[in-house]
Amino acid sequence: MAAIGEKLQELEDRGVRLEDLAKNEEFISAVMHASNIALRTHQQEKLEALRNAVLNVAVGQAPDDALQHMFFRWIESLSPLHLRVLKLFQAPASQPGLSMGGLNSVLEHNMPELRGKRHIYDQVWKDLYSSGLVNTENLHVTMSGNGLTAKRTSELGDAFIAFIADPAMAAAR
Repeated sequence: MAAIGEKLQELEDRGVRLEDLAKNEEFISAVMHASNIALRTHQQEKLEALRNAVLNVAVGQAPDDALQHMFFRWIESLSPLHLRVLKLFQAPASQPGLSMGGLNSVLEHNMPELRGKRHIYDQVWKDLYSSGLVNTENLHVTMSGNGLTAKRTSELGDAFIAFIADPAMAAAR
């Protein structure tokens, strides 16, 4: 809550009226939802995602209520690893010397802590796919170099990433 308060002060300096937010039912609901989730985690990545979600509601950069509900549920249920994998596959970097292979090679190159841990990252990917956040079912299909660098997040995945991104960073782009 302190982090949200600090960021709200920054938003007020940029013209967001805090008095208006205090009367905004959507914002109040988002704060309550985020607060309940924040009480049940110590993970910094999730706390930052919650802070950013609330701030995106505050500045009017949030989806409708149904999507917000799904997005808050995913912040709560997905691990920081899920969030990092999702962000990686929104814009995978090219792999020097890799002209063919599976998406698992992109994952292991960019997240070396997962090398040899297929049982973990396959489950993470399955969770992302079953939630509709990525558009490719399997990490182990051989594809070309261009295929390895193609965006794998779905429209829903992109919207979720935008919801948990710092609105100041989005404004800077």
